[in-house]
Parts: sequence; C-alpha cells; structure tokens
Amino acid sequence: MPDETSLQEAVEASHKVRLQQGREETLWEKGDFLQFSLGNELYAFETKEIQEIIPSPKITHVPTAPEYVLGVFHNRGVIVPAIDLGGLLGLSHTTPLASGVRCVIIQAGKNAVAFIPDSIIGVMGLPVRAVESPLPAPSVEAGFVKGQIRLKDKIVVILDARAILEGSKIKAVR
Repeated sequence: MPDETSLQEAVEASHKVRLQQGREETLWEKGDFLQFSLGNELYAFETKEIQEIIPSPKITHVPTAPEYVLGVFHNRGVIVPAIDLGGLLGLSHTTPLASGVRCVIIQAGKNAVAFIPDSIIGVMGLPVRAVESPLPAPSVEAGFVKGQIRLKDKIVVILDARAILEGSKIKAVR
C-alpha cells in the first residue's frame, strides 16, 4: 500500500501539471484518478477533484446525524463532516475508523467534505480510450457515476465528486 506522503505528492503533481499546461483536462481527454476500495468494489475520483488526503483525524460524533455521517473534525481552521462513502452510496457498510485509515477531502466552493474509503490503492493515469460510459450500478445513484474503467478482471467506477457534494444527502449535513 502506498504511503500517505506519496499519495499526496501524486495528487499535487497532477494539479501542477494541469496548471503548467494552462488548461484543465476533462475526464474524456486524459485523467489521473485516485483509486480506492469500498467493500469488494473499486472506485475512483479524478485527482483534480481532491483537495487533500489526510490521516484519520479525531472525529467528534454528532448525535442526530444520519448513519453515513461519522462525525466532524477540525482541519486547517474548518469544521469538516466525515462521511462513510460506502454508507452514503447505499453499500450498507460502515468504514471502521482504525489507525491507517485516510480521509479524502473534496472541496466545492467554501464547502469541504471528507470521504472515508476502506482503503486507498493509489493514483493511476489513463488515456481517453480507457474510460467507458457507465453501466447502471444498482448500488450507486446514476448521477454520481462519471464512467468506468476496465482493469484486467475488475471494473473501477469513476465517481463524480461534485455531483456527490451537490446531492441532497450531503447538503443536509453541511
């Protein structure tokens, strides 16, 4: 498993390359993706959607929060909700907050949310031809999926971080 520093460096390097090129690449041109697991399934976010990856912080439980909200924590002067991504997507599981678990912080405007996957696999760069249109996934809302990638005998579902952040379940906790 890659260490936290190498993952953060890969995300930052991806952002720097896009800035140096003077343009934002879209998912369909070429993309770098942070691959992670939820249960036995593989998912990914585009690295440009990620603010940072941090070790599991001390999370304060919020008594009246929905099941998928693990609590909140303080990060760089901001209170950030910690979301069990599997629970949010309806995968019926809760991520254990064990040591070594990392949070993937996504930010849209002034709002930041930390998603907690089961494990982070790493950053992968892929050409346009590797990304396919999404097939309906019974466990994930259709609007949350951008596409999919076939890797040998597995499929990696590419999630749309912005759509998830703008979804009603997340808006309710911000």
